[in-house]
Amino acid sequence: MYALGYDTPLGASDRVELDLKYRSQSYTQRLITTVSGTSELRHDDRWFPAAALIHSVRPELSLRADYHFEGRRSNDVRKNFQAHRFIVGATWQW
Repeated sequence: MYALGYDTPLGASDRVELDLKYRSQSYTQRLITTVSGTSELRHDDRWFPAAALIHSVRPELSLRADYHFEGRRSNDVRKNFQAHRFIVGATWQW
């Protein structure tokens, strides 16, 4: 897996976090039939970009909103998909 991350402040109490992960997966024993009708080993390319906005309300309280995406491209057309997740949360540090 390859990963890249970036975190930067947007102001006195806001910051953004950006992440991108890529994973290539080759199966050693899973044969599939492709669209062209040939048999070959299955191979997937998976992408995981994400973004988060964090707002600090007080030194011990922060609010965050996250967006995560997962995409898979495969030579097995039944295994191609996309998934979206939205997350909202609060963090309190004691």
